[in-house]
Formats: sequence, structure tokens, C-alpha cells
Amino acid sequence: MVSRVNEYYENDINDQDLAIKMLNKNSPVITSSGVKENEYIDFKGVFGNERLSEFEPFRYYEFPQELRHQLNKSQSHISMGLFSTIGRAWMSVDGDLFFWKFDTNSDLAYFDSVKDTITHVQLVHPKRQYTDSKIHFIVVVVTSAEILLFGLGFNDHERIPIMREASSSIDYQNCEMLIFAEPLYRIANDTPIQNVTGTKEGRIFLAGQDSLYELYYQTGTWFRGPKCEKYNHTKNYLSTFIPAISFLSAVEEIRLITVDDTRHILYTLGDKSTIQVYDMDSDGLSLVKKKSCSLLDIQKEIRSSCGVEDDFLASIVTINAIPSTRSQYACLEAVTSKGMRIYFTLYISDILQMKYMV
Repeated sequence: MVSRVNEYYENDINDQDLAIKMLNKNSPVITSSGVKENEYIDFKGVFGNERLSEFEPFRYYEFPQELRHQLNKSQSHISMGLFSTIGRAWMSVDGDLFFWKFDTNSDLAYFDSVKDTITHVQLVHPKRQYTDSKIHFIVVVVTSAEILLFGLGFNDHERIPIMREASSSIDYQNCEMLIFAEPLYRIANDTPIQNVTGTKEGRIFLAGQDSLYELYYQTGTWFRGPKCEKYNHTKNYLSTFIPAISFLSAVEEIRLITVDDTRHILYTLGDKSTIQVYDMDSDGLSLVKKKSCSLLDIQKEIRSSCGVEDDFLASIVTINAIPSTRSQYACLEAVTSKGMRIYFTLYISDILQMKYMV
């Protein structure tokens, strides 16, 4: 009985709103932790001379044997990552792309339909109105010369294609994966892409130099083929006709994009640590810039409220959107080069305003 009570107690703590866990009752808007020495436990005094490890190995996943042979060959560019939604790992070696089940090292799929060096790979949802029900996801492949969108489908244990309408009950990890050899769409690309992300509504956003791009794609009809184009959301309309205007403002390269599908908010991070906020409206189909927070603004706010030294705020290296299912208040996590985490909250008004928790 005691163990059951403890289990429920732990579950209540884990399910508690992230902001409530961090919020200081004496400071309901801005709070901080980890700044003072007495906030850290001296484990030597607790455990004596027993040696402690900061990190303990949990589980190892090796590369498939076939892929090891490929890695032993000469190559110039390697990228890799995980698609946890479908239970696969991926790796690109120059222009070759590999997928496999990382927990069992099985179902290795080799894909060699890309001619140029692959720089980015991302898994995104197709648009809801996309007509081919055999396609459950779209694999965005960015190369040095073009952007390609490939369809991704799944077969059941009898190798029968599974329709997308049943996706809510599909265990993708235990299904056979099928990537279509011919791209659904392809578009020339002359902009170095830094990051790719998608939304649940099927929108695809790209971070390219100083601009936020979106890929617009639509299926073909009986009199017109499929169409795909890249739209620049950042570039000023006037600068198209008066290029000199672009020199009046400092250029900041966009490094990262993160999306909160629960609130329909998109965030970008620049190489000078500027965070920009875009509202996609309640249906997630529009895009309006609402707020821009420079590093100086963030430093000033935190310095005056929390007393954190500027050295800990030298630069922001990554951002992660926090869905409303995890917190109703905290909406964005930013991590600095010193490992300090900054949590932002949004107040909805005529203009989105950002507050901070450190």
C-alpha cells in the first residue's frame, strides 16, 4: 500500500506543470535557481568516499554491420539522427541515405536516388489534404544543389500498404518502411540551409542564411503537374526593388527553427542569439511576426531581475519549444553556451510579450 501511494505521489510530481516546479513563490513572474553555491549538494558529505559518476550508461545501440563497411570507405560528409516517431535512425554518407531500426539493428534500408551531397534530412507530416493515402510522412532531403521531398509509407506484416487514415493506431516501429524512389517534389536550391522543421499541418520551414523560408507544395491536376516553390517570409518587399535598403540593417543568420504545434507558435534563433516569435493563428496556417528579442534585451532583463552575470549569457546556442501539454505557462527553453537554461512565457495581447524564468 505504501509503495502504491509513493507511486501516485511521484506521478503527481512528474505530471506537474513545468513552470510550477521552477516558480519561486516569492517572485511570481521572474525567478532563478542554480546561481548560489548553497543550491548545490555536496555529495562527498552524503556518500563519503564512494565514487560517483555524473553519467551512467543506460543502453548501447550499435550500427548495423552492413553500415560499418560503408563507413570504412572514403567519404567527405556524414550526418545522422533519430526519427523517434517511426522508431528509425538515419545516416547520410555523401549522397547515400540509410534508415534502420535502432533498437534491433534490423530493417536496414539503403537509398541512393540522391545525386548530390546530402546536408540535411528531416521527417515531416504531409498536408491533410494530400491525396495519396499510402504516404504517411514526407522525408525532406536538402543537398548542395536542390531540395527533394520523398514519400514515406509503411506495410503491414503481410506486406500490404497501410493507409494514412489508420495512422492513429499504427505502431510504426514494427511495420515495414517503404521510401518511394522518385521524389514527390524537387526544387533547385542556391541558399545554404541551416535547419529544417515541419508542423502537424504539413507546413515545411527552412532556415536559410538571414531568411525564414517555407516550401509550398501541392498535388497536380489533370491539366497541371505537381507544384513546389520556396517562399521567403523574411525578405522585405521593398528590398526586391531597392536592394540598397537591405544594407541599412545588420544581417543575422537564422540557425534554428522550433515549432509549438499546441499553441501554433514558431520561434527562430539567429547566430547573434536573437529570438524571433511568429504567430501561426489558431489553425496553424498563417504566419505573422510578433516579437523579436535580442541578446541585449534578454541580458538586461535577467541582469536586473535575477542578478546573473553576463558571462553566463554570452550567447544562446539552442532553443526548444515547450508544448502546452507540458506547461501552460512556460513556452520556450533557451540554452546558453555556459549551459544555463532560460524559460520564456508568452502573454497574449495585441503584441506577444515575452517574460523570463532562469
